[in-house]
Amino acid sequence: ILLTKSRGGLIGLTGSLSLAGLVWLISKTRWGLQLKHLWLIIPLYLIIVIGGLTQVSRFTPKNNNPWLRPFNDTLTPRLCLWEGAVNLLKDRPFLGAGLNGFKSLYSQKYLTCDAEALQYPHNFILNFGTETGILGILGIFGILAVFLRQQSLALLKTTHPGKMFLVSSLIAIVFYWLIHGLVYVPYFKNDLAVLFWIIYAL
Repeated sequence: ILLTKSRGGLIGLTGSLSLAGLVWLISKTRWGLQLKHLWLIIPLYLIIVIGGLTQVSRFTPKNNNPWLRPFNDTLTPRLCLWEGAVNLLKDRPFLGAGLNGFKSLYSQKYLTCDAEALQYPHNFILNFGTETGILGILGIFGILAVFLRQQSLALLKTTHPGKMFLVSSLIAIVFYWLIHGLVYVPYFKNDLAVLFWIIYAL
């Protein structure tokens, strides 16, 4: 992660380890029983991120030439990408573009201020929305909510150090997906999808 110089990766790692550590500490106090509600992070996350994505066009550069990047960063192209992906999702809310359909549809009709036809929208919610529609978003985040609820209850019940470490690590991984997933593709690549289900199986 350090060698890639990925700011999203570093923020995701720092944030996920900090949050998982906080969850572990809370589990050992009288407030520990409240962790059974940890899954509520998922609907809160959806509300906040979807609210932010609906406003993304306010922050995209008004660029007359989408082939030029006025700022030498990776955030500006992502803002343009998210704006186009939101527009696509508005047109196809229930089915999205279909599996692996985003790239062709986006490049044909939804390019905005940056002309690079990327394969995915580089955002957890938009990835699932543009590929599988609203039902896909609800499905994946429903799975994550169940996962967090199971792990938080397991953390409350166990006193075995090895199992506590495993459960805390699994919670940290979900937090990492949610944080780094704001700016990256956390699922729709073969290796990442396999890794997702291996972790879920653990």
